[in-house]
Amino acid sequence: MRSDSQLQGLASWAMGTLAVVVLLASACGGASTGPKDSGTDSRPGDCCVVLPCTSNCDVVGESTCDLATGARWVCTEIRPQCLVRVQQSCPTDSVCLEGRCVSCEGTVGTFRDQPFPFESEDRRYYLHVPDDYSCTEPWPLLVDLHGTASPPWPEEAYGLDGARDTADASGYVLLRPRSRSSMEGGAEIFRWDQNVGDPETNRRFVNALVEDLGQRYNIDPQRRYIMGFSSGTNQTAMSLADSDSPFSGYGFVGGGSWTVPDVPLRPARLYFNTGYRDYMRLMHDELLLLLEDAGYAGSDMFFRETDAGHELYDWMYPELFAFLDRGLRPAAGDLASGWSEEISNTGEALLALSILPSGELLAVGSEGVLVRRDTGGVWEPVVVSGLPAFQGRDLTAVCVTGDGTGIAVGGGLVVRSQDGGQTWSHRPAVPDLGDPLFGFSYLNGVACGPVDIVAIGYWSGAVSHDGGLTFGDLTFDNLGYRAQGAAIETLDGSTWLAVGYWGYVARASVDLTFATASLVPHADWVNDVAPVTLGVWIAVGEAGNIWRSTDDGLSFQGVSAAGPDLYAVSFLDAQTGLAVGRHGAALLTQDGGLTWVDVSTGLDLFCGDVQWLMDGTAVVVGEAGLALRFDPSAL
Repeated sequence: MRSDSQLQGLASWAMGTLAVVVLLASACGGASTGPKDSGTDSRPGDCCVVLPCTSNCDVVGESTCDLATGARWVCTEIRPQCLVRVQQSCPTDSVCLEGRCVSCEGTVGTFRDQPFPFESEDRRYYLHVPDDYSCTEPWPLLVDLHGTASPPWPEEAYGLDGARDTADASGYVLLRPRSRSSMEGGAEIFRWDQNVGDPETNRRFVNALVEDLGQRYNIDPQRRYIMGFSSGTNQTAMSLADSDSPFSGYGFVGGGSWTVPDVPLRPARLYFNTGYRDYMRLMHDELLLLLEDAGYAGSDMFFRETDAGHELYDWMYPELFAFLDRGLRPAAGDLASGWSEEISNTGEALLALSILPSGELLAVGSEGVLVRRDTGGVWEPVVVSGLPAFQGRDLTAVCVTGDGTGIAVGGGLVVRSQDGGQTWSHRPAVPDLGDPLFGFSYLNGVACGPVDIVAIGYWSGAVSHDGGLTFGDLTFDNLGYRAQGAAIETLDGSTWLAVGYWGYVARASVDLTFATASLVPHADWVNDVAPVTLGVWIAVGEAGNIWRSTDDGLSFQGVSAAGPDLYAVSFLDAQTGLAVGRHGAALLTQDGGLTWVDVSTGLDLFCGDVQWLMDGTAVVVGEAGLALRFDPSAL
């Protein structure tokens, strides 16, 4: 019979090997007929002493890692009711972390056009793994679904620099899968719903790709996020609706949902960014209805509101990831010097302003809201009579003619006034003019001349010669489309300027024949344009771009190109102007637009429009009913 110390030594030896062993120490003697007891077993003619069970774990399969040696120990049942930790080796090119064997096969770097066989197809993806990545700690993953794009690398279209730079700075692995495609209009088009059944096929593809990536990289299963732009938003909604979704955060930029019938309520953070002048705003609204029906709470949702068109910008990635990963939101900020707040009496975003013949101001905005500001600075809601062409659409532009006719448009809505903006009524939507797309004309901007009213939007433009009662087709000829417009303005009907995508500026005279003007430097979106004085115009757009024209809009030269996106600009006189935009941005000029100084509001709310008053102060409106007064003399 071995001693207790010898038995303990053998037990230690057994746990140090890779085999699961039961150590027996036996002594021969007479037959034992006594009852079984702990640690012994009896058989006729034999006496066997079984090693006592020195259990040191409670749950079969539970595993831990030895921090000193990197060894992995797994709780194993070596015989009934006897659980001990047994060492198991991790495969080559892997390490033991938090009880798991984690692959160290994956390497850092940028990997383009990577093959991934899936369901008899050669699918492709883009992968960026920052230099700081190490398999010794779990990393978050951001899956980024592209919008509609063309060969050769659609997954690299839209916002790639911002996605990659944020991955390096914030520490996540970036995965950009490629959608399926088909021929459309003689060209190959990649889109997440390009073919019948694609959304479901692509859901499986994305999940399989994420699983495969997890076999090579140490991806934190609790920090996997997915986002999409344009058609990618509907594919992201497919993942949100997936009961087996591997993701815990979802981002939607420039769109929403159109093939998903419902979504389950699940613990998840959701980020949204679809501009009020984005035609995909309609799909954004559809997604919000699904989420409302499911019971999602506002605390788990971050709405970054903008007055932009259809675009994915680099600046979106840091705040999107910070919210999805840690629930962080930017600080609200404090009102800066020179600014004072007014009470607009609405919580809706205010997107456009017009000065009325009475000297009052009219603002229009989200959910079709209209509010009027009297000359004393008091704001009151305006009731619009009749039934709207669409419920819940946004009014993005308004103008009033010299004879008191007013028109406001946006998202298919049209409202009209016949008494200088005092009372308003709903009008039918302007029908599709040209190729049918929405079933109506999606109009973003409107300008009123002495005779004509001209509107511009996505894929169509319109003109009225009878005060907004009827509209006919007006072509802006933008990249083969009838229009991709954000705004339009006129100086007494003699000169008209329209702006939009892609670096689009076009000019017309009284005949309303628009010809593209020269814009240097180029930018994707030009969001607004305003006259300074006869022959001089200022246009503003993304990334703080400001352009100036001295030849009545035939050509524009850049004078500023730094800062947040700018959405609107207005001039008090030939010297003083104000441009406003994202994150409370405001730039002041006092030399006719040659130079600009930062006079930002200090608030993390977008400013949608600006209008100067006769007393030399400006009124600025924007996000969530924002109404501010700016006094340059108070700086």
